Amino acid sequence: MKAVTLLNGDPMTDTILKFWQKLDLDDRLDDPLDPLFSSAPVMMHAIDKTGTLIKVSQFWADKLGYTVDEMVGHKAASFLSEESRNYAIEVAQPRVLEAGKVYNVEYDFVCKDGKLLPVLLSALSEHDDSGNHVRTLAVIFDNSEAKRVAAELRQKQRMEAIGALVGGVAHDFNNLLAIVLGNLEFLRDDPGDEARLELIEDALTATLRGRKLTQQLLSYGRQADLTPRLTCLLYTSPSPRDRQKS
Repeated sequence: MKAVTLLNGDPMTDTILKFWQKLDLDDRLDDPLDPLFSSAPVMMHAIDKTGTLIKVSQFWADKLGYTVDEMVGHKAASFLSEESRNYAIEVAQPRVLEAGKVYNVEYDFVCKDGKLLPVLLSALSEHDDSGNHVRTLAVIFDNSEAKRVAAELRQKQRMEAIGALVGGVAHDFNNLLAIVLGNLEFLRDDPGDEARLELIEDALTATLRGRKLTQQLLSYGRQADLTPRLTCLLYTSPSPRDRQKS
């Protein structure tokens, strides 16, 4: 989460905030923005100097699953997740008081059903002639889709990194197995006695299984279409010699 103070926000946010800033306090008793609060598809609210909601747009209340009356009169921070609430109190609100405005602050609001709603909040503070904070107008945008796409991108990048790692390990392991397999085949050609031959055959079988494993790892690293299946690890495949006899 971060608060970014910019010279300009997005066009619609700037238009609303600048229009609000130009109004006199007395004019806002019959606020020209009231139609936006009542019927426009815009998520926004206004808070007083105590952080209490004094206006909430119908669209914003609907998005959270509340009525306007259920929100007005409550602290805006009470609708935030604990992490967002702490960030608002410790970072974002002091920034608004200091700079007069913030753009694209990431928050998680808590809907009435308990679900989190990720948003981007831009706000403009108003001060009286003595420099005291009077009220703040906030315009909010749903950030759910952007967060979802970002999460999918991170997951894709993570899987690509794992695939590259698996591919590298498989190549190295395959090289080792090739050396082991070659030497075992040489020993099998001159076994010496039956006991030694049996050990060599077991080693060859294990090495061939290892080679199959590396092929599967390489397929995963190349994003091949794999079909999972159950395999009994106690099963011993026929030795190369048995296959030759058959």
